Amino acid sequence: MWLARHLPQNRDVWMTSGGNGGINLYRYNYPPKGRVERDADGRPRGVAGKVELVNARILSTQPFVGWDWS
Repeated sequence: MWLARHLPQNRDVWMTSGGNGGINLYRYNYPPKGRVERDADGRPRGVAGKVELVNARILSTQPFVGWDWS
């Protein structure tokens, strides 16, 4: 991975670029429940959400080293 940038208006959306000239757009999906009842020791335990690959494209033969959202 050469670059990662969050969308300024929404921190749950970001893009990454690779050395092959491709970009990937991701979105974080929050879990339905923020925490599980209790773990084995009786402490509350958090729940991780899921990352979804929204789109992937190769746009160039050279890597992207800069990106600005507009």
